[in-house]
Amino acid sequence: MRGQPTPLIALTRPDGGNARLAAHIRAACPDCRVVDWPLLLIESAADPARLRTELSAMAEDDWAVFVSPRAVRHAQALQPLAQWPARHWAAVGGATAAVLGDFRAGSATEILVPKTTQDSEGLLAAWPSGDLTGRTVWLVRGETGRETLAAGLRSRGARVRYLPVYRRRCAGAPPKDGADTGTLPAIWVITSPESLVCLTNWATAALDAGQRKGLLHSGLVVINERTEAKARALGFTGTIVRATDPDDQALARACSDRSLIEAG
Repeated sequence: MRGQPTPLIALTRPDGGNARLAAHIRAACPDCRVVDWPLLLIESAADPARLRTELSAMAEDDWAVFVSPRAVRHAQALQPLAQWPARHWAAVGGATAAVLGDFRAGSATEILVPKTTQDSEGLLAAWPSGDLTGRTVWLVRGETGRETLAAGLRSRGARVRYLPVYRRRCAGAPPKDGADTGTLPAIWVITSPESLVCLTNWATAALDAGQRKGLLHSGLVVINERTEAKARALGFTGTIVRATDPDDQALARACSDRSLIEAG
């Protein structure tokens, strides 16, 4: 990367979610600078007692679908997974399945995971063939998200029940290490569409017109087509690189993509 400016890369996962990713990026791109800039704050469910009451309606023949490692951890905190009655389990991605396996509920015989893309579409493609009419699928998530997955399951006849085990809200002001850089990052690693909304809201409130234009021309690393489309809809005009998978190694490889580095 000799002769190229050293790019500043912002890692936007909530607090505690960026350390391993930062290490992978530094290994893949030794000249890159990395700043921890969480765009979302994660909070526990507002009414856990109500959620436990809802869980009492879960039956052995139901499916429990976990959308992220965070959803697994918050679900375990809500009620130990070994106590969940459902015998059918699914995870949106290998990382989620790995965390789910750590808690390995005794009632689950196996965990369904995507075989192609590690996202909602991949999980739907891997779903066993057959009609889901009369079956209940519990979608364990935050307060929003995975509408594509829910719609796909409903199209097969399933009754989808949401179990919002955590809440997300925008983090507001940049963290101290982000503010101290003196310049906006050239590349942002975005792992959820909600993060993009938080970023643009912050820019509208805190930046002048020239800075906002520069931000919208930043490079982005995203994990799926939906997030890329959301970025374009919000006015981002810079280079967007889609990681091949949502895991840390794939995100790090995407960050070192030549088109991003040269644009940055």
